[in-house]
Amino acid sequence: MTIRGMGGAAIKLLGVYYAAVACRGAGDVVGFVYGPNPQAVQFLYVRSVGSLLGVATAAIACLVGGDAIARRLLPDETMPMSHLRAKGVLWAGICLIGIGVGVTGVSPVMRVIGTAAWYLGPGRSAMFWVTMRTLWPSLLDGVLSLTVGVVVVLSAGTLSSWLTSRVGEPGED
Repeated sequence: MTIRGMGGAAIKLLGVYYAAVACRGAGDVVGFVYGPNPQAVQFLYVRSVGSLLGVATAAIACLVGGDAIARRLLPDETMPMSHLRAKGVLWAGICLIGIGVGVTGVSPVMRVIGTAAWYLGPGRSAMFWVTMRTLWPSLLDGVLSLTVGVVVVLSAGTLSSWLTSRVGEPGED
């Protein structure tokens, strides 16, 4: 098995996790549609759909494109268990952490976009800026998560090299 193959499998596993989160979000959307008063929760419905679309997109990207993502991020070094290298495993693990952190930011950003779309609708534009002012923390949290995730993924090789140089490979004395 190669580091790239292991990373592709792990990215697909992340996709399964995000698909489960999307299914939970789909339950919320269905509850809003068929709830006791659909008109009263229309705003929450729009927010939930935005969040659901973001997480579902991440799930599909990880499930369908897991191997392609791994090809772009991870080395194609063989990984026999007797010669397992800490640097390669750290590289794959750091990439997965970065992807996980980055995808965590998708949901709040999509929720804010859904809310903005709702308040830009007819008859609601007067409340747009008042509402958006309260959503800045959520938007900044999502953008920060996306940014940190991208930075972690792009610096995974450097971080893994630095960590192995500080700690050393297992078995080295």
